[in-house]
Amino acid sequence: MELKNDILFRECYHWSTTITVFTVLILLYAIVFSLFLLLKLQGYLGVRIAVVLVTVIPLIWISARAPMYIAANKSSIYVKKPIGKIELSLNDVISIEKIDKQLLSGSVRMGSGGLFGYFGKFRNSAIGAYNMQITEYKNLILIRTEKDLYVFNCREIDTLIDVVNS
Repeated sequence: MELKNDILFRECYHWSTTITVFTVLILLYAIVFSLFLLLKLQGYLGVRIAVVLVTVIPLIWISARAPMYIAANKSSIYVKKPIGKIELSLNDVISIEKIDKQLLSGSVRMGSGGLFGYFGKFRNSAIGAYNMQITEYKNLILIRTEKDLYVFNCREIDTLIDVVNS
């Protein structure tokens, strides 16, 4: 468990305009769709409850896995989420480097493709399988560990790299 004074670097994730618009539109659609069905299905309590659950539970599940901030301390770098975090031991980090979004083109995803961010397992022909936790396709970093690849975003990349390399 990290202490607040143990944190050497911390930066909140910033949503891109694309993610903001996409997320708002999906949420509005889900609300309108649910309300429409609830009004149309008067008298069918079980179906009405099912509509709300099928709409609300996936949105809560996805939002709980969205990246909130990236941080680093003396022993690890991590991305905090509303529920849990992805933590990488600095001892396992082989390299950390800035990358261009073109390196990620053609990726196939198993996760969120824009709702609350881009996060989950991804794969493409250029770098293979990787875990991505981003909220904008700018300021991208690729972290190679002994076992996996990770793509995060951070506006203060140089500061983060200096903290990790120190």
